[in-house]
Amino acid sequence: MKKNNLHVSILPALTLIIIQALFSSSDAAMKNPYLDSLQRNFYVEACKSKLSAAANKPDCKVGARLKDFIEWMDSIGGAPHDSVYGNALKSHYETLAGKTKYAADIKGWPLIGDASAPLTVVMYFSGTCPLCKRNFAELYWEINSGKLKGKVKIVAKPFGVNGINKALVAAHEMGRFADIMLLLARADGRVDEGTVYDIAESMFFIREKFKAIAESPAVAERVNAAYAEGKKNGVELVPTYLIGGRRYESVNNTWWIIDTMDYMVGEVVKAK
Repeated sequence: MKKNNLHVSILPALTLIIIQALFSSSDAAMKNPYLDSLQRNFYVEACKSKLSAAANKPDCKVGARLKDFIEWMDSIGGAPHDSVYGNALKSHYETLAGKTKYAADIKGWPLIGDASAPLTVVMYFSGTCPLCKRNFAELYWEINSGKLKGKVKIVAKPFGVNGINKALVAAHEMGRFADIMLLLARADGRVDEGTVYDIAESMFFIREKFKAIAESPAVAERVNAAYAEGKKNGVELVPTYLIGGRRYESVNNTWWIIDTMDYMVGEVVKAK
């Protein structure tokens, strides 16, 4: 009888210990079994270890970032196939630690942020792309007044030969690129050239003069050159970013774009 009472008194204590261990473990199992497997087995070449070990190494900063990224994917769920998660993680890692870098001509293009900021980001965009405008607006404020202030500068380059992109290059020529992009970001859905010209006119631009610049051979040449450069750099969709020369192709959630930029600032500063 005493033996039975002993078992009854010990079981609740064991249960409590197990629960505490599960919640305090840095590698607690996640909802998605595939992501759980990725967290444990994805090989982090930069740290010469699997992610489960890399995430706990003080000198492996990329490991902790990847672990956070996987846990975020697990929290939102919704991917139609496990390969979506795997590709997103692989792409995220390549941006953070990959060796392949791409070159871009940044001279004479719209520059957002402090010109002396250590990290340069090239953003390929299109004025016809709602996500591009929304991301631009969020990054604009983060770089000018958020945690990336003084750390990151963005150079915006059009990708796509269309009238709206030409009008935005013309806006840059007249010193108002960011102003028009921020106003376009407020518009719902896709916009047309008329929307850009209406916004420019509201800023007291002379419509005919603005349109003449947008339709000039010089602007067409610049837009064509930016498109050719983007294709050479492997750009297929917009927005696409070159963050410190590495092409960002992971999720277009601005939180993770900002997180990647923040990480890359540290890498750039460390390399100097």
